[in-house]
Amino acid sequence: MPISRDAALARLRDARPITYDELDDIFNAFGFSGDLRYDESIWYEHPKWSCGRFRAKPLYDFSTITEDQRGIVATMIQQLLAYERIGGKHV
Repeated sequence: MPISRDAALARLRDARPITYDELDDIFNAFGFSGDLRYDESIWYEHPKWSCGRFRAKPLYDFSTITEDQRGIVATMIQQLLAYERIGGKHV
C-alpha cells in the first residue's frame, strides 16, 4: 500500500531502523523507480530529476539500512524537493 510523502518523511526521521521494504515505500512516495539488477540489488533513481542513485542490496529479509544510508536517502529526497521547488535540471 502506497504511503504519502509526509508519512515517508516521518518514517525517515524516526529513530527506528528502516527495513528494505520500508525503503522501497519511501522512495516510491517520491516517484523514485527501482531497477532490479542481475546481482539481486535494486538501484533507485528518479526518472525526471538528477538526485543521485542508491543501491539497495538486502542480505536477509530482516535487513535494515545503516544510518549512513539513511543520510544518503534523506539527501536524495532533499535534492528532489529542491528541484521541484525551483524547477532544476532534468536528467
